[in-house]
Amino acid sequence: GNTVRIFSTDISMEFGLDKCATVALKRGKIVESDGIEMPNGQTIKCHQPEDYKYLGILQLDNIKHGQVKNVVSKEYTQRVRKLLKSKLNAGNTIKAINTWAIPIIRYTAGIVNWTQAELDNLDRKMRKLMTIY
Repeated sequence: GNTVRIFSTDISMEFGLDKCATVALKRGKIVESDGIEMPNGQTIKCHQPEDYKYLGILQLDNIKHGQVKNVVSKEYTQRVRKLLKSKLNAGNTIKAINTWAIPIIRYTAGIVNWTQAELDNLDRKMRKLMTIY
């Protein structure tokens, strides 16, 4: 905290401490806390036991794999549906899916524990949608 304060003062830059939050853990369990008081007197509030997003991934004391999978699956399906409804020709539809829908899953690939069965299910769902439209 103090190093950040000194650095931010040196470069004449303010960090949005009002957007910051802390999570107090004791032996791996979330405990109540009043927050952390900074040397300048400002207090960083304690985060409530709810998820927050870091680079688009839901987290708290660990990554929320199940919730992230649900959100990603829904967004992926919605994007595929929108693209299929757009009535692009076959080649452009595949290119659009590869550039707009697939990256949602690829972004989470190294972070979220996807099983092969879950990925196969998404693939099946996409192929089914492609036959409908």
